[in-house]
Amino acid sequence: MDNKENILECALHLFFKRGYDTVGVQEIAEVSGVTKPTLYYYFKSKNGLLKSLIEKDRFYYRILKRQFLEWKWEMFRGNYFIWLELILILE
Repeated sequence: MDNKENILECALHLFFKRGYDTVGVQEIAEVSGVTKPTLYYYFKSKNGLLKSLIEKDRFYYRILKRQFLEWKWEMFRGNYFIWLELILILE
């Protein structure tokens, strides 16, 4: 698995487990085994990483959408309008 794929999978796991807002870029980098500059090479921001997750694979999107639709707001705290927009765009 290459760095980009590893970062995506680690980020998905962390977002799902603890919520998007509680997970920082440094933690994603550490869990992925890469440096922050490497993470930023692939993804310009945490939101960019999230967008890549959703665009990468409908499976990831379905996991994240299910969390949103089950009203697990803690995962999306402060980002629910972004999620509603993504759900409407990607449907």
